Amino acid sequence: QLQQELTEMRESMQRMDDRYNQLSLALHHLTQASNLLCAQIAVMCEAHMAGDNALVMRQVEQFTQAYRANLKPADGRVH
Repeated sequence: QLQQELTEMRESMQRMDDRYNQLSLALHHLTQASNLLCAQIAVMCEAHMAGDNALVMRQVEQFTQAYRANLKPADGRVH
């Protein structure tokens, strides 16, 4: 009985450790993506303040293409 409980506890701890590692990795990826997004928005803001509308529009187009590729609803409609 005690051996079975210890085995169950070890298995439970392993599952919790695996879940922690998955969440840690997800947080790492989310942090990287957020940092990249902030950097891209900073470039766009700096370009806007400098009056470089061509760069601003290229950045907006890149965001639009990424949105279409990754986030657009399955039915293809945005609005």
